[in-house]
Amino acid sequence: MLRRTLRPKKLADNSQILMKPQVKVRNAVEADLPSVVRLVNELENSSFEEAALRPIFLNNLKDPHTFYLLAYLPENQQVVGFISLYVQDLLHHAGRTGQVQEMIVTEGFQEYGIGKILLEQVEQIALNLDLLELEVSSNRMRTRAHGFYQRNAYEFSHFKFVKKMTLL
Repeated sequence: MLRRTLRPKKLADNSQILMKPQVKVRNAVEADLPSVVRLVNELENSSFEEAALRPIFLNNLKDPHTFYLLAYLPENQQVVGFISLYVQDLLHHAGRTGQVQEMIVTEGFQEYGIGKILLEQVEQIALNLDLLELEVSSNRMRTRAHGFYQRNAYEFSHFKFVKKMTLL
């Protein structure tokens, strides 16, 4: 989908310059499940089993309203980022909207612009589908992520309330 060469990055002490990795973005496929599970577990600080996520992942791969994109390093195919988009028609928006449901760039590859590349790809999908808007929810503890979205022209406009539906 996209290939971008990124600029060199200076270390905080300016003693070295690190080369930013070259990244490509592609649609996820079934074989990507282990990489996606690893990234979702990193995002949620959890330990979901691959077997538990497999049916959800496979169903969503087939769903025409769900888009899974991966950022990867072409030299070794290492997956370093993941974003998911769900598209739906909402009455209270009087049209189609998209929701970024998961987004992560693995630790060690953050601050290289990979998240921006993933977000731009989702925004291009939104434009191609004539969506009215994109929404993203982010855990209130992820303040760095909030700044990232605001720097990318996303406005804080909603509160999200969650109730766990477990047996008492």
